[in-house]
Amino acid sequence: MKRDNLKKRIAMSLFGVIICAISVGIFKIAALGVDPFQSFMAGLDSIVPISFGTLYVITNAVMLLFALIFDRHYIGIATFINLFSSWVHNPVYLCIPADSDR
Repeated sequence: MKRDNLKKRIAMSLFGVIICAISVGIFKIAALGVDPFQSFMAGLDSIVPISFGTLYVITNAVMLLFALIFDRHYIGIATFINLFSSWVHNPVYLCIPADSDR
């Protein structure tokens, strides 16, 4: 893979993760609901007594393990960027008012 192509893929992946994090926050504030995975994460966050960022990384690591076992061709650089991007999701999630999901 060319070095320029890798830089472009990393930049596009980071941009996509940031846009997704902002979108989830906006949807949650607007009380429009979220996608099934974010709904799952919000439910886990309410019952598991660890920080959201840590929970997000653990959940994604478990799903990565299943992907590695069953079908490796889905794993790419964006997979790892998303896996370790709790630094993006955590601040967006923390800015959401607590009563917005009622």
